[in-house]
Amino acid sequence: MKKILILLALSSAVQADIVPTQLNLTLSSYNFTPGVTFGQQIRPGDYFEILDIPTLLGVTSIPVDWAYTIELLSPQPTGITTLDNPAIDNIRFVYTGAPQSGPQFLGLFDLLVEAESSLAPRLHNWVGAAHQIPILGGQPDANLNSVPVPISVPEVPTNGALTLLGLALARKLLK
Repeated sequence: MKKILILLALSSAVQADIVPTQLNLTLSSYNFTPGVTFGQQIRPGDYFEILDIPTLLGVTSIPVDWAYTIELLSPQPTGITTLDNPAIDNIRFVYTGAPQSGPQFLGLFDLLVEAESSLAPRLHNWVGAAHQIPILGGQPDANLNSVPVPISVPEVPTNGALTLLGLALARKLLK
């Protein structure tokens, strides 16, 4: 646990705010444990969001003091530009508890996704919005990261489909 918190603290030199960690995909579950970095604080109304999850079906569980919304488009923090597809669901998690300072993990978030999904990289699809700790001014702070998201796995042709394809090719070659 100490090593993980140290890594989380070191990541603040590169990216501040609420950051993605420990992403995992199982048969129909996409879960992760986000963290708030050193020098940052989460307050009521702060949030993080994952954009464009094509296989999202819902939420299985989230920690206490968090709420969520699923929407196609959502407002972004000032200075953040995303590559949001307005036809694919986004999920936003909003903090409702007492202020907490980093570095620390924020709990396990578990999403229900289509079975047989696979992880695919996406660019600029994690938005986090928190605040600097009061001693650093307490100003709003936001970040943009890239995380893999679950996508549908293309269907593999069956033996029958391959046979038909082979016959069609053979027929074309014989002409």
